Amino acid sequence: MQGSHEERDDHREGTADTVSTNNRPLALDEIEPPYEDETKRPKTLTRPRHIDNVLYVAGRAPIDKQEEYDIMFVTTTVDEDEATTMKTSTFGFTVSQPAEYLKGPTNIIKDIALRCGIDMDKCYYTALCKWLLPRVKRARPPVKTLRWGMPILMDEIKRCKPRIIVCLGKQVFDLLSDVKIGFQDAHGGWFWSTEANAHLYVMYAPSTLIGKPDLYEHFRIDFTEIERKRRILDGGDIKDIPVNFEVIRDEQSLRDWVGMMQNLDPWPGLFDEKGRKLLGVDCEWHGKTFSDSNLRTIQFSWTESDAVVIEFRNEKNEWSFELESATLNTALRATHPAEHAEEGHRLLNGSCDYAPISEMVTAQQNEVARYKSVGKILSPLCDDPDTMYVGHHYSADAPYMSYWLGLEVYQKCAMDTEFAQQTVDEASELGLERGIGMRYTTLGLYNQELVMWKKANKALCEGGYGYVPSRILHPYGARDVIAPLRAYPFIKRQLEVQRLWDYYQTIHNPFVTDTFTNFVQTGLPMDVELLGELRELFHFVRENLEKHLKERIHKEAKAHIMQKLMEEVPEGGIKLALNVLNQQVTEASMALLKPVVNMENIPTWIKRVQHFFDSSDFNIRSPDQMRTWLFDVEGLEPVKTTNQKAKGLPSMSWEKVLELPPDRQKLYTPAVDKQTLQILSSQLDTVNELLNLNAVGNLCKAFLKEAEVWFDEETGEEVVEENGLFMWLTAPDAHGVTDPSPAITRHAVS
Repeated sequence: MQGSHEERDDHREGTADTVSTNNRPLALDEIEPPYEDETKRPKTLTRPRHIDNVLYVAGRAPIDKQEEYDIMFVTTTVDEDEATTMKTSTFGFTVSQPAEYLKGPTNIIKDIALRCGIDMDKCYYTALCKWLLPRVKRARPPVKTLRWGMPILMDEIKRCKPRIIVCLGKQVFDLLSDVKIGFQDAHGGWFWSTEANAHLYVMYAPSTLIGKPDLYEHFRIDFTEIERKRRILDGGDIKDIPVNFEVIRDEQSLRDWVGMMQNLDPWPGLFDEKGRKLLGVDCEWHGKTFSDSNLRTIQFSWTESDAVVIEFRNEKNEWSFELESATLNTALRATHPAEHAEEGHRLLNGSCDYAPISEMVTAQQNEVARYKSVGKILSPLCDDPDTMYVGHHYSADAPYMSYWLGLEVYQKCAMDTEFAQQTVDEASELGLERGIGMRYTTLGLYNQELVMWKKANKALCEGGYGYVPSRILHPYGARDVIAPLRAYPFIKRQLEVQRLWDYYQTIHNPFVTDTFTNFVQTGLPMDVELLGELRELFHFVRENLEKHLKERIHKEAKAHIMQKLMEEVPEGGIKLALNVLNQQVTEASMALLKPVVNMENIPTWIKRVQHFFDSSDFNIRSPDQMRTWLFDVEGLEPVKTTNQKAKGLPSMSWEKVLELPPDRQKLYTPAVDKQTLQILSSQLDTVNELLNLNAVGNLCKAFLKEAEVWFDEETGEEVVEENGLFMWLTAPDAHGVTDPSPAITRHAVS
């Protein structure tokens, strides 16, 4: 029945690439289907056509008479350039053209894909919503809209039999994927669709690149990964580097590994420019700060393939590294010599053997000594001046290495790949998995299994990785140290090409490694007493600035409306108008103004009077009140529009808005952000006062929040609860160090 319906409709109204017999315009339109009546949903579509007066753009099958394609790209919606069937030439002639995909700006992704080995002229390309949606719905179409397009999409998948479906947008992925997961977690990973019987990959929609050209590298990484997957499915000979890692859980195995590393000759890994050996390093832990956390593992890599994971604690967050008692006792004496000078040498059975000191100390002391014992074994290798590290956000791992293991960490990092990559390209992704692993290696999105486990076990992940199964954490940890080491030569070469290597080595790298680590370990000096005085002062200033600003806005509003009364209202009606101003803005009160005010000015007067009433308690946080004040009452020219992504209306200059037809102009809202206010401040001095108030208010809100005071009925006492920075400063802090001055406290920077 559906097929006959389409044929009858097509015969009656023509097709999208020919002129209609009933003179129906085929130019751009935004007519939507009747979503409530799902019985009318089209089930198949093989060419552009109108169905019930709605233009549907069929999928792009670039090869004639070929139905099956290995790769299918599915975007969420058709854009305007793809849906248009009329085009005006340079000479003013109007020519018809077929509605098809990858016309206009979206065509840019074809070039990126081709550079990565994917020819989109050999891939199927389609959209879930094959009709042009109203602009306000294109960014996030409603569920009922998406459901309308599913039958056609599933028919396309059935006919094309793709092995890979690339979802150009999260909404397509959600409808096809077997799992529910956020875009950031899914981006770069591979998932299976039972319904489509294909591998799924999700990435940004082409329209995103048009608005944000700096995402070019994101698209290149994605297309490279898609091509790699295609070659794997084809069974091709892909040159890949294996990952070999060993998990060490006992002292003897660790000593054997350290000995092996010291005797490697020649060194199989990388060297820095001074000929020092490079080790990749990374840690996993459970806790908030380095001093009160449980260090679970430390990982090292020395070649592009080889890594070791040293496990201190198991997946139950219990100590699992086996140490010989003599080693532990030695560490305890070194760690707590004063406490055990006497009992440490007592005689046992008439001999001079040492007592098992591990039985005489607290659990915390025992814990510290265990880690120090491992650190002492690692020291000959790690503290060797000829050994340097390559890490990713090194300042997060270094405090654990120093505090728990006693290893040297200063002037030991040859490259922090996060900040080195930022130096190469400040717009690039900086996360280890995508920004480094997928960009420079063949490791792929290696944290995918970890992400899925965390999603299913959120409660166990609070505080870190202490309870992640070892079968998931250890392979992830090994790749966490292999990825930076593999990326080192590529990033170094790019820095050299841009003549930034010397700057990175001498200025940037020491700052983001040694200085950042020092911040975390020793903290920053905080004068709590002075901060308390500043808090009182800033809140006093904020209250007075706000009071003065409101008084000024109200005074200006009153003067402004009186001036307009004198200009626009006849002499006999001024008294009546003044009476209206003593009332609230209602239909009845505004009706009194109609006899004495030009009817065309009534909407303007409503805003003037409403602002007059609002000005006595003006809300600087209300965008609507701000817009009424600046643009309707003061008559300033807007600078730009707000960014309404959900409605498909990106931010644009107000000059461009004025070039649009009046009905289109109504869709855009003037912006009143900080940048706009700074520009308008040169035209209205009151805006300068507002900017000063915002600056002081932001400091009070971010750093100098006032304490909350409330009465506890149970104890009958007044309770003071600190907020923000002061809550942190006054809380019991395991890593706070008090200076000789009682007001000065050092707090670590997390």
